[in-house]
This record gives sequence, structure tokens and C-alpha cells, in this order.
Amino acid sequence: MMKFDYQVVWTAMAKKQLFEQAEWILNNSKNIKTTLDFYNNITKEVDKLSYLADVYRYKEHKFLVILKKYKVKFLISNNNVYIVEFKSTRQQ
Repeated sequence: MMKFDYQVVWTAMAKKQLFEQAEWILNNSKNIKTTLDFYNNITKEVDKLSYLADVYRYKEHKFLVILKKYKVKFLISNNNVYIVEFKSTRQQ
């Protein structure tokens, strides 16, 4: 039976990476709305893992591509989905 109520938890490192990307966007765009939209869109998409994580449970590589530009790596435990890395798909 599939589980649809995982708690999404950002690790300190992944949260730092997200904030650094938001800061870069703010510094380059000088537009707080653009930065907030970026942050809200990313967190909204990542929150979907709370009910999609079981689809990835048995896959070797657990990552989600968001907005075709960003990759989120995650781990799944019994009740939580841990976001362990956030980066641009251009970064390897």
C-alpha cells in the first residue's frame, strides 16, 4: 500500500543551497517579487513529495527536477522525506 502523508524536511545544507540560489537571483534581478516567486515555486513543488515519495522508494537515484532548472535529491524514511541537496541542473 502506498503512503501519501510523508513530512518533508529540508536539511540545513539543502536549505542553505536554496537560500544561496534565492540570494543570487535577488542580486542579479534586484527584484524581490521574482526572488519570492522562485522560493515559493520551489517549496511548493518540493512539498508534493509528501504524497509522491513512495513512487521513488525503490528507485536507485532519488531526485526530482523542478522547473526544468533545479534538482532536488532526497532520502525517504518511514515518515519523512529528507531534502539533502538542492542545485541547478547546470551544476554537476
